[in-house]
Amino acid sequence: MEDFVALVRKDGRVTVPKTLRDRFEVSDGSYIHLALLEVHKKGKDGKWNKQTLEH
Repeated sequence: MEDFVALVRKDGRVTVPKTLRDRFEVSDGSYIHLALLEVHKKGKDGKWNKQTLEH
């Protein structure tokens, strides 16, 4: 299993790091299985808030 943090872009898109895409031969049209563990968002006060998701 590989662990990485991704910034969510427009329309909810995330980028799989190139090192992992190369290692596992991931290309356009490939399906990958992701597990969402935590969400980090900046609050109105400018501080980061972490929401841990239960599974």
